[in-house]
Parts: sequence; structure tokens; C-alpha cells
Amino acid sequence: MTPHRRLLLLRRMKQRAKSRKLLPLSQQIQRLIV
Repeated sequence: MTPHRRLLLLRRMKQRAKSRKLLPLSQQIQRLIV
């Protein structure tokens, strides 16, 4: 994994944390798998 990809992953994780309150857990898990 390149450091750049890690940064993208971290950003996605942060965005997910923000939208966690808006999205149901099942959708979140689907996103994690995809």
C-alpha cells in the first residue's frame, strides 16, 4: 500500500464517521466490503 492510498483511506474513514449518523449500519457494512 502506498502512503497516498493510506491517506485516501483515512479520508474515507473520516467521511464515513460523519455520515454514520445518517446511514443505517447495513449500508455502512456494504460500503466496507465494497
